[in-house]
Amino acid sequence: MALIARRVFQIGCLLALASVAARAGSGVHVAPQEEASADLSVSVVSSSFQTGSQHGVTFDVTVINHGPLPAPGVLLEAVIDPASLDKMERKLMEPPPGASCDAKTLICLLGELGGAEEVTLRMLVHVPANLGPMGVGMEFRVSSNVRDRQPRDNNFFSSEYIEPPIQGGSGPLGLVSVALLAWCLGGLRRSASH
Repeated sequence: MALIARRVFQIGCLLALASVAARAGSGVHVAPQEEASADLSVSVVSSSFQTGSQHGVTFDVTVINHGPLPAPGVLLEAVIDPASLDKMERKLMEPPPGASCDAKTLICLLGELGGAEEVTLRMLVHVPANLGPMGVGMEFRVSSNVRDRQPRDNNFFSSEYIEPPIQGGSGPLGLVSVALLAWCLGGLRRSASH
C-alpha cells in the first residue's frame, strides 16, 4: 500500500512539473517586463553674487527626463523656509522657451519633456544689504502627469551663504575697523619701544 501511495505521489509530481514546463513554452524563465515610464530628475548649481548694494543667490536648475517615454505636464516647484522668504527683496525666474513661471509662488510649468530631453532655468534671489550675512536655501521638486520609475531623484536641496557688501570707512563696520587698526598699531609701537 505504501508503495502504491509513493508511486501516485511521484506521478503527481511529474505531471505538475510537465504542466509548469508546458506553460513556460520552451522551459526558459522570462521575467515580467517593467512598465515603460518617464524618469525625471532635478539638479541645481548655486552661487552668491554682489552687485553694488545688492547681494543674493543665483540658482541654475536643470530638469532632465531620462525617458524612455515623454513626461507631459512637468512641474517644477521651489520651496523655501517662510522666514527666509520674508527677507527676500525680490525673486526673478528666467524660464526656458515655452515654460511659464510665477516668481511669487516659485512654480514653473515646463510642459512636456521628451525622453532624454533637458531644460535649464535660472532663479535669482535678491536680499537687502542691511540684513547682514545669511544663508539662503531652497528645495526644488519636479513632477509630471506620468509615473516616475526613479522618484528619489525628483528633489534637490541647494543652499548658499551670502554676505553683504563691505562698506569701508563709514558706518559702524568702518568705525570698528579703524578703531581695531589704531589699537593694533598702538600695540606695535609700544612693543617696539621696549
